[in-house]
Formats: sequence, structure tokens, C-alpha cells
Amino acid sequence: MCFAVRCGCRVTRTYDRKVVFYLSIIKLEIMEHHEDAALTHHDHHEGHGHHEGHGHHSPMENHSEVHHMIHHTYVFGPDTRYKFELVFNLILTFSFSAAGVLTNLVNMVVFMKNGFSETTNINFFALSVSDLMIVIWFLIKNVCENPLLVHSSPLFVTLRDFFLITIPIYHAVQGYGAWVTAIITVERTVCIVYPLKVKSIFTPSRVTVVLMCVLLFELGSLVPPYSAMKLVWVISPTTNVSKLHHADDHSHHGVLSYLIFYTIPSLMSFTIVTIGTAILVVKLRQSMRWREAAVQKSGQEVSQKEAKVAQSVVLICIMFVICYSPCVYIIIKGTMDPHFHFADPYYEHFIFSYLSVTFFLQSISSSMNMFVYINLSSKYKETFMQVFCSSKVP
Repeated sequence: MCFAVRCGCRVTRTYDRKVVFYLSIIKLEIMEHHEDAALTHHDHHEGHGHHEGHGHHSPMENHSEVHHMIHHTYVFGPDTRYKFELVFNLILTFSFSAAGVLTNLVNMVVFMKNGFSETTNINFFALSVSDLMIVIWFLIKNVCENPLLVHSSPLFVTLRDFFLITIPIYHAVQGYGAWVTAIITVERTVCIVYPLKVKSIFTPSRVTVVLMCVLLFELGSLVPPYSAMKLVWVISPTTNVSKLHHADDHSHHGVLSYLIFYTIPSLMSFTIVTIGTAILVVKLRQSMRWREAAVQKSGQEVSQKEAKVAQSVVLICIMFVICYSPCVYIIIKGTMDPHFHFADPYYEHFIFSYLSVTFFLQSISSSMNMFVYINLSSKYKETFMQVFCSSKVP
């Protein structure tokens, strides 16, 4: 059973069983102070009348108090949101994103130097491009969040509107990176399970075609949100400056396109990476034990090379699963609760605070891959030393 709390004449949202419990307690308290007949009459008109008594509170006033209590108990306030954004966005995420720009540029140079004759280089290059765009978006967003620039910035959009206007691009880039990670996971899993068939299944041309199809899908996902996006000019009452405002009406069309182009693909890729990583770990251990007992020394060297590649994929996938799990919660919560969006004042501060932590974790995942490659890929390390540390190479 649900209970709709009214504020004035507008139903703001429907609360869960915990809130119904609080409302039930208040209803019992009211029943102790009023006669049953009067209470029944008042319950039929509680949304239209006001009680002026000074000795006790009316049901409407009690409901308002519960509404106030709920918002201050279950929802982050602006002060909490400011602290989260200050620590995670302006300090932690900004630092990791700045480092991520450098590390991903290095990755792209190294993989281009190694050539695209191997599918591993193609996949990791595509992943580096995706990670680079993610951290650049984080940097731009964090610069706009700087308290010194929020009001004095010449940007024609506010921080909130910049976030809402550009978040479809973030979703597309994030989705592309998730699917690239899923492709890498599947390829490495097939390499361990069917080592003699992987070269014929995953050829450079096929992998390139698949990556291009994923890219076209993500580019197509930008059409619905931007075609339905409404921007209006709003004059700020404090600065008297006109700025563009994102007028989101959360139409059924927008919800459906979000479900088709972002929710379902994101959950699918996350599930593939999670299951593939688990299978990869189990099969890798079994395969390594069998090869160590069955092959000669040359075969052992190949086995060690494949083991390092698989280990690097496992570490990258584990980072992906850990760092993107909070984002999966946002996706599932938004699918199950239609009120869970930025425009709802009940959730607004919580969502932005939660996303501050989520973006921080994603900045870690998007900037640390270079260190995995250096430690586990001898070819990457050799090329890295030749390109960036040539003076140190004898």
C-alpha cells in the first residue's frame, strides 16, 4: 500500500512503506485527539481545507511535518552535495582525469607504434580513445563546477544545464568503452577456452567492423535525446544575464529512448564483462596448469605470454566492474523508479552527490590502464621505453 503526500494541491511523489509507517503513527495520534466522526469528515477534505487551531496540529500540518522530516532524513541537502562535489569532483576526479589525459595519450601512441595487425592492439587502442574522451569530459565538467567560475564564467549555460546538455555524449562514450571492454573480455575468454580457433574467429578486420558498428550505434543514440531536447533562455535574477536552460519534461519518448540506447546496452555489456571475467579467471588457471605439464619449453614461453595478456585483461575488467558498479545502481534505480531523475527535488542533491563518487571511480578506471600494460605486457613496455625513454635505452 502506498500513500501520496500532498504539498499544497500538488502530489509531489509516492513514498514507500517506511513513510507509510510514519504517517500511520501520526494518524493514530490524530485519532486520539479527535472524535471518529469529525476525523472521518476531515479525511475526505484534507487536501482542500486548513485547520486554524492553536492547541493542536491538523492532519495537513502533520503531513507537512512528515514531508519536511522525510526530505531532511532521506535526501542529501545542498550542504552535503557541496561537500561531495568539492572533495570528489574538484579534487579527486580532477586529479585522476588530468593524469588520465596523459596516460591515455601514451597508450594511443604505444598501440599505434605496435601496429594494428593484432586484435589486442586494436581493442586496447579503442579503449584508450574512449577513456581519453571520458576524462576530458570530466575535466570540462569539473572546471565548470569551480565555485570561482560558476557565476563569473562567460559560459552561456549554468553548471546544471551544462551537465544535462552534455550527458548524452558522456553516456555514448561510456557505452562505447563498456562494449569495447566486453569485446576484449570475450576474445580473451575464447583464447583460453579455444586457443586453436581464436585467430580464425577474431581477425583484425572482423574486430574493426564490430568496433565500427558499436561506434555507429552509440552515435545513433545521440539522436533521440538531442532531437527532443528543449533549451530556453532564462534571465538570472541575481546577475541579470540571460543563459540557456535545459527544460527537461521527461516525456515517454525520452524514457523509452534512454531504455533502448543506454539502459539495456549498459546492463548487457556489464553482465558480459562480469561473467566473462569469472570464466576467464577459472579457465586461465586450468589452462596454465595443463600447459605447464604438457608442453615443451617453447610452448611454456607462449603460455607465459598468453597468461600475461589474460592477467592484464582480468585486472582491467575487475577495475571496470568495481568502478562501474555504482553506475549500474543508478541505471537500475532510474529504470525502476520513474521519479528518479535530476528534475525531482526529492532526488536532485542525492543524485549529484552520488554521481560525484561514481565519476571519481570511473576516472580511476579510465586513467590507470597504462600501469597495468607496463607491468604485464613486455611488448608494451619495450615500445614505451623506445618512444618515451629512448635516451635511457642503451
